[in-house]
Amino acid sequence: MATSVRARRRPARQATVLRAALALLAMVGDAVDEAGAGLSITAGLRPLVYASVYSLGAETAVEPVILAGIQAVRDVTGVPPICAFDSPDALGFFVETEIAGVPVQVTSRFTTEAGMAAARALLAPAVAA
Repeated sequence: MATSVRARRRPARQATVLRAALALLAMVGDAVDEAGAGLSITAGLRPLVYASVYSLGAETAVEPVILAGIQAVRDVTGVPPICAFDSPDALGFFVETEIAGVPVQVTSRFTTEAGMAAARALLAPAVAA
């Protein structure tokens, strides 16, 4: 039986998490980049890779670019986005998967009405299913 990521010694665990982060970048990096978005990845001692999709462009194009980036992650991983929170002031969601036994979470959030409406539309098929 393989040793779980959590049970490994710290250097081995960190190396496994970093490999998962690199695998995530290899999987979705080009698709996110083609959408005009960026991917900020955090990987460390905890057995988790956390990534955030953000816009590389001007402020006026933020929401469509971030949505396109999340759609690219969804399309490549085959995992639909899940709503993390939905309030009058903000909406956050994530795509969660596992790479090499390491949990991976790709997130984003919106704070404008237009962005939240577009994100809700992206989430609607997952809610209806």
